[in-house]
Amino acid sequence: MARRLLLGAGSVGLSALLAALMLTATPPPGRDRRQEPPETMPAKPQPAKVEASSAVLPVPPRKPPPVPVRVLEPTVPRAEKVLTVRPLRPTAPKPIKVANGEATANPTVMEQPAKPIAGAKNQSSAVRGRVLLRLLEHGRGPAIELAWPGAASERARLYRHFRDCLGMRLALSPDRGPAAGRLFVANDPPGQAWRPNSDRYSGFARRPAGRLAVAERDDLRAIARRHDLSPYTPAMRIFPRRVDARLLGGLDRVLAGAYGRAGAIRASYRLQAGTIQVRDIQVDGRAVPGSISLNSPCRGS
Repeated sequence: MARRLLLGAGSVGLSALLAALMLTATPPPGRDRRQEPPETMPAKPQPAKVEASSAVLPVPPRKPPPVPVRVLEPTVPRAEKVLTVRPLRPTAPKPIKVANGEATANPTVMEQPAKPIAGAKNQSSAVRGRVLLRLLEHGRGPAIELAWPGAASERARLYRHFRDCLGMRLALSPDRGPAAGRLFVANDPPGQAWRPNSDRYSGFARRPAGRLAVAERDDLRAIARRHDLSPYTPAMRIFPRRVDARLLGGLDRVLAGAYGRAGAIRASYRLQAGTIQVRDIQVDGRAVPGSISLNSPCRGS
């Protein structure tokens, strides 16, 4: 803009010079040119001096104040919190000794790969129980203790109902020697181990503890004699999958989904009107209201 103003000032100065030359060359009005002396060669015109006041330059506009430049300081990114997710480690349930009842045994009877079932939350209690049973067979689940009745007559009735109505099988499993970890049951050839069908029987085997019913004790002795085993060989109670699935699904329902967070679950069996009831449920020492019914079509007890 300053350059443009200077060019404008030069134009004004040239205009004033041209006007002065024109005034000098034009004769005044009423003057006779004949009375003028002969013209002589005009001297070489000298450039007129232009006074500084002949051209008034406009006041240059004020320059706007410089816009302050804001220096942006580099921002230091804040450190984000990193959440470390640790994978769950399966824990094998530990056997619990009880006065009269059964405790969880290490479920190594029937190992099989767990099959994921989608939408388990919206499925029935029995289907949910099958999912929990597969997890328990692979060592993921709480330790479960199920107490039997204290009275001998009630234990006898409960044992017969489990054996004759719900399909429970008794087995002897040596913990040492060449037959360690193998199962031996009644009605099999002597010395031949039993290989249960994993689609029919549960791998959630329980070890009896405390006093046994007379009929159960006699059945275990018969198995020991048949397979030439010691009468002190550890015993196991093996149930059909449908029974254990109903039991675990019922526990999950009574605990309102808190089954997976439980460390130890205790309950007791009761036989009422031909139906086995699981009641007196405790989770990590805390009583939980509710009961589970293991219905069966058997009416002989």
